[in-house]
Amino acid sequence: MNDTFWDTYGDPIIAAIAVIGSIVLAFGVDRFLLMRAERAAMRMDTTVFSREARTRLRWVRRAVFVLIILIGLAIALEQMTSVRRITTGLLASTAFLGLIVGFAGQTVIANLVAGMLLAITQPARIGDFVTVSTGEKETTGTVVDIALTYTQLDTGDGDLVVVPNTSLATGRVVNHSAGDRKAPIKISLELSPDVDIGAVRGALEEIEGSTVAVRSLRVDVAEIELSASSLDARDRTRAEYELLERAQDLLRRAGLLEHQTGVNGS
Repeated sequence: MNDTFWDTYGDPIIAAIAVIGSIVLAFGVDRFLLMRAERAAMRMDTTVFSREARTRLRWVRRAVFVLIILIGLAIALEQMTSVRRITTGLLASTAFLGLIVGFAGQTVIANLVAGMLLAITQPARIGDFVTVSTGEKETTGTVVDIALTYTQLDTGDGDLVVVPNTSLATGRVVNHSAGDRKAPIKISLELSPDVDIGAVRGALEEIEGSTVAVRSLRVDVAEIELSASSLDARDRTRAEYELLERAQDLLRRAGLLEHQTGVNGS
């Protein structure tokens, strides 16, 4: 008896439908989640997502997208008789399955779990200015994306640094965009050791809520700490630069800038 068209090509057709259907469904669900988030933002009288919401939403959208695609691929492979026979034999071996999970997927799974923890706990959010320490290496930049397994940092010098999510979950992370926004802004001024400290204090008195203290006095340099109040510094790094510029201008007008050896942010 001759095989019918469906007997010959039925399994590949079902597999193709499963793959195409999963892709269409993944994009549809992704669009649905985005529309729901936009409607929620409109109900809250805001058109801009908070950093927390953007971080969680982006991770959830990608996780759901990948999960739907994987389910579609699994259904497609299940329709292929030859593949089903091979996978059945391989998966019957517990030792082989353990090797797959233990060696091939260890790093990927660790980063996936770390990404989920980052989306929940959010030590760093999209748009935050952070410093990530991994061992002796430090990377400072703005978080532009938190993907399923990695995080992208814009260092501001033209480089885009990709950091594994496990580094953020287990390493030391300093979030310069979080914390008390009203905390004083502090910078460090390195001046010549023979500069008149009283004159420096007098010149910087024009900065509202400022205090000047000597941090260290060495033979070659006098390190002065300038602290100024901040009503609500949402971008503390920018506030530090603005304070540096203001301090430089006041020292220049007072004729004290010639004693300066360096100006650094704290």
